[in-house]
Amino acid sequence: MRSRRSLIIRLGLCVLLGAITTWMVAWGLEIAAWAELLKPRVSTPSVSFTIDEPYFIELTRGENGIRAFETWRLLRLDVDGSLGDWARGLADEYLAQEEWQHATQPDRPPVRLDAEIISGPLRDGRATVTIKGHGLPSVLDTSTESRIYRTGVGWPLRSFLSDVVIDTSNGPQYHSLSWVTFSRTANTWKGPMSVALVLPLQPAWTGFALNTGFYGAFWTLPFIGLPLFKQHRRRRKGHCPHCNYDLKRDLEHGCPECGWGRGARASSESLHTPVD
Repeated sequence: MRSRRSLIIRLGLCVLLGAITTWMVAWGLEIAAWAELLKPRVSTPSVSFTIDEPYFIELTRGENGIRAFETWRLLRLDVDGSLGDWARGLADEYLAQEEWQHATQPDRPPVRLDAEIISGPLRDGRATVTIKGHGLPSVLDTSTESRIYRTGVGWPLRSFLSDVVIDTSNGPQYHSLSWVTFSRTANTWKGPMSVALVLPLQPAWTGFALNTGFYGAFWTLPFIGLPLFKQHRRRRKGHCPHCNYDLKRDLEHGCPECGWGRGARASSESLHTPVD
């Protein structure tokens, strides 16, 4: 009974250590990518769009073995000035690309994004919208350009997610399920830019569970496999499997040093003792 309870405790410890390892690996990979110590090759990003007057939405997706990202961009087409002109020009480019692809490559996946915009409540006196069907937070400011950066990280499966909302009126807004630490300056094609390190805290439950089982299996080696191997080797030598006391190969009568096997034997003898 005691050995069974000990085995259950050790299995629980392995699961806990597997979950902690999953968390640490995800954060380590995110830090390495942020610090440019790790530059995994990203597959060619896919870009899709939709127009739901007066809004234009662009979605860019990319992934590799350890990270996946989605970048959502929301623009208003009815804004006056350079921002409105740029948004309308961008929308025209996408419409022309969609028409050309449909005419020349009808078998390719469509460029048009399956999304619907619904109005949201006022926030700080500004209108907001939600992109229906994609689980995005309803904090997109419709008065200016807004973006959402959604990242998943982990190995062998992506196990943690983070969302960063960029509101050009108020600056970045890091959601409660993301831990922002500090930022660095990176050289991009637009010039030096501040790149924030966002350590994700939102589990991607399927990946988190499978990664926990994957790493937990490794933790069973020192906590379960090694003790079982030691017990097996002690039995072969004729020693007590619990304390390694030399029983001269007399395992049947238990161990006089630590009491291993004696409780069960005493109980068995008491059951077979005749009653006067």
